Amino acid sequence: MSLPKLLLRTITGGSLCLCFMLLPFSAGAKTGKFELPPPSEDDRIIRVDLLPKLAAKKADSGSPSSAKQREARIRSIAELFSRYNRRLSSKKARQYAEYLLQAGKKYGQDPLVLASMIVHESSANAGAVSRGGDYGLMQVRWRVHKKRIMKKYPNVKKAKDFLDPLINIMVGTEIFSDYRAAAGSDLRAGLLRYSAGNRKLANKIFSTKKKLEDAYKKHLRTLK
Repeated sequence: MSLPKLLLRTITGGSLCLCFMLLPFSAGAKTGKFELPPPSEDDRIIRVDLLPKLAAKKADSGSPSSAKQREARIRSIAELFSRYNRRLSSKKARQYAEYLLQAGKKYGQDPLVLASMIVHESSANAGAVSRGGDYGLMQVRWRVHKKRIMKKYPNVKKAKDFLDPLINIMVGTEIFSDYRAAAGSDLRAGLLRYSAGNRKLANKIFSTKKKLEDAYKKHLRTLK
């Protein structure tokens, strides 16, 4: 007769004691199903304040590793801006490109993507204002992000002040970075959130980004 796993013995005085016997498992023996406890709320949900940091790790790098790569990016972006905005001087086109590299580095985004967004959002026109109240190069909706902008940039008191190219690019890039992080760092999903679901616009941005990458590689080969 096999020994029971649980042996109940009666002790003098009527008290009971439970004695457990540990038996070795044989090969092929069935074991009970082991279930993990349900995840806590902290395990299931990624904190919102960590999303930008997670996105920055996965996103395309906005920081050129050398002066040659940096110059190739600036030239590619400046040329793109000049094609879309004939009134834009070459000096300003390069300046905007510099701002994009700064913003890309700060928020972990590819400046070539940001440049592609700008030409399709505003045709690289820093003074562009849409009927819906979208301002500047990145066409940020002032009434939606007003508090956020004024808190971070105290010198911005009204919508017109937000037309400053550097501030506009920095704010627009930060907003795009947040949208992309909320979409799991997916580029297309981030672009769709930024453009309120405009798939046609997202496709144009992807197409322009590819051309910019080709231009960048060309400049990289010719630069000494």
